[in-house]
Amino acid sequence: MRRRALLSIAGTIVATTTAGCSDAFSDGSNAVDDASDAKNRNGTETSTSTPTPAPTFDGGSSNVELVDHELVRTNDGEAGELVAVSGTVQNTGEQSITGLALRVQFLDTDGEMLTATTIDVRELAAGRSWAFESTYPRAGADAAAVAEYRLVASVDE
Repeated sequence: MRRRALLSIAGTIVATTTAGCSDAFSDGSNAVDDASDAKNRNGTETSTSTPTPAPTFDGGSSNVELVDHELVRTNDGEAGELVAVSGTVQNTGEQSITGLALRVQFLDTDGEMLTATTIDVRELAAGRSWAFESTYPRAGADAAAVAEYRLVASVDE
């Protein structure tokens, strides 16, 4: 029997006027919320990296850990503005993980999803880390509308 176990990593980055972060679970679940200033007025690349606690899978624990994640803006305020989410996940277990998928949801200031992308990993060996990056598919004003993101990982078991 094949069952889909869901992991809400929910790394939410909100553009605010001050930088800050929270490493606490927001509702006692496996969701993690962080806030940071993701804007830079001079048009250079800006990134925000936030450590988070190890997430757990619904219905049990998992050996997948979100090591870090960040929202990266380039060409801020210009027609060529781009937004990407990058980070690292690690298999902290003693066995390979197969069927790992990471869904990146790009959200506006109201928390409404603008679009989502999915990154599939065929296999993540025991003890290994995997660096990921997902770029918002539009540029300019459309990319500037991205204020938050959420990461949702799943593993086929």
